[in-house]
Amino acid sequence: MKAVIVLFLFLRCYASTESVEDYYWRDFKGLVPSDAIPSDSQSEDTVYIGQFSVVAEYNVDVANLHTLVATLYKGKHRAIAAYNGRTVYSNETSNLKILCAGSTYRYSWKSQNSLFSPNCRFVIGGYEDNVPLYVGRGVKGKEKLVGKVYSDSSFHDAKLTVPYQGGEEKFDSYEILTYCV
Repeated sequence: MKAVIVLFLFLRCYASTESVEDYYWRDFKGLVPSDAIPSDSQSEDTVYIGQFSVVAEYNVDVANLHTLVATLYKGKHRAIAAYNGRTVYSNETSNLKILCAGSTYRYSWKSQNSLFSPNCRFVIGGYEDNVPLYVGRGVKGKEKLVGKVYSDSSFHDAKLTVPYQGGEEKFDSYEILTYCV
């Protein structure tokens, strides 16, 4: 009887973990870990998804820190993010993370207009005003850009916002990083 209960609990726990996203944020110290999720695995100039926090410049009554979705270029020690109408930079020695996963094959980029399985979830890359930010990507010319898409478009723009040439660039057409089981 004990063996049956233990087996049941094991199967129950195993089945329930299949629906939980397995991504995590590693401290980034300059070397890209092998489990990092690239924004485009087909490119030689690989761009990764970063994350860092800044002191809130607006709505400080809601949150005093904003955690931003960032663009992290291979070979660079700092990341860039779009914030409050401009490009902001991470610190080189701390506060920078890189998106990683145990099962990177479960992650893919989907057009914001595409239909996808109910077994898929958008990847949350940060928070502004306690509103989750999804990880999005767009292309301008030949440059691949990673940025944020607000999960709540009632108070925020429903566009992809990326850092670009010291400011922000907004895209109507973009892709969102998804996790599917």
